Amino acid sequence: MRVEIWSDIACPWCYIGKARFEAGLAGFAGRDGVEVVHRSFELDPGAPAPTDVPVLEMLAAKYGVSREQAEAMEARVADAARGEGLGYRSDRVHGNTFDLHRLLHLAKAHGVQDALLGVFYRANFAEARPLGDRETLVALAAEAGVPAEEAARVLADPDAYADAVRADEREAAELGATGVPFFVIDRRYGISGGQPAEVFREALERAYQEGAVQPLASGDAGVCGDDGCAVPTASRTASRSAIRPSSDCTALNATSEVVGRTASARPSSGAVRNVRPGVVASGFTSELKSPSGTRTSAPGSSVVAMNAECTATELPTATRSAGTPSNRAKPRRASSAGPK
Repeated sequence: MRVEIWSDIACPWCYIGKARFEAGLAGFAGRDGVEVVHRSFELDPGAPAPTDVPVLEMLAAKYGVSREQAEAMEARVADAARGEGLGYRSDRVHGNTFDLHRLLHLAKAHGVQDALLGVFYRANFAEARPLGDRETLVALAAEAGVPAEEAARVLADPDAYADAVRADEREAAELGATGVPFFVIDRRYGISGGQPAEVFREALERAYQEGAVQPLASGDAGVCGDDGCAVPTASRTASRSAIRPSSDCTALNATSEVVGRTASARPSSGAVRNVRPGVVASGFTSELKSPSGTRTSAPGSSVVAMNAECTATELPTATRSAGTPSNRAKPRRASSAGPK
């Protein structure tokens, strides 16, 4: 069995989701037969290299909120991280993660991709290390088992593994991923968001028993995507409209729900369900929000329903670096009730 995980090192829910997935995997009887492959997804491909501007200052400036409000946004994610036994600091810096993704592909060639991703997450969220510094990245790569000289060589060559990163991102769009983390099991089942460990365990068991592809929709789970991240409330059984923004993300309003075959119908499978590859939630009619903000209904459209979603920042054509695709597919997302 293969599990592919699309994520970004700047995504707090990817950090938390990795820990929850690993807990779910540990409870799966067939865990020794599971191959985990990490795929690239940049939340903000146009971001500059990290500077000395802390995330909190960036959040306050980007969303027009006070320092205190930015701290509250981060505090909610920090609580979720610490609930999984993870360290979390808000004095880290924000920046482009393309080089980190290239190094992860190098690490895959050495069989230590998962280890390096864990090192990157720890360095970013728990230690606030400067991930824009090449010496730091080389040291972190070496810690995970990547030869330091190879890591330095890749960082010095902007084309090294660049195509592999972009191929992952194109594939994410083709699969209908609306945000990260996004988990795909044997190209038959998909799970969006940092779901509880039991959701991952049950999905693995289901895939093992049924042996059959399709990205599955998410429930109340934190997700980061092209516009940022949103945080569900501490209680998953509380009001489904209580979403709060966090990290370098904006909040979706109220809830994002799949519109089933009737206006009030919702899929009974909860956080995980079947879809055809590339057509998430096949057989459902969903309300989708187009880039212009208008709503459309499309049977069998790409739907990953969630009560907390982040969407990524599209890189303006004028500022794209050479070789960066200018037609990156904008992931579609389920619409939200309430004012935008």
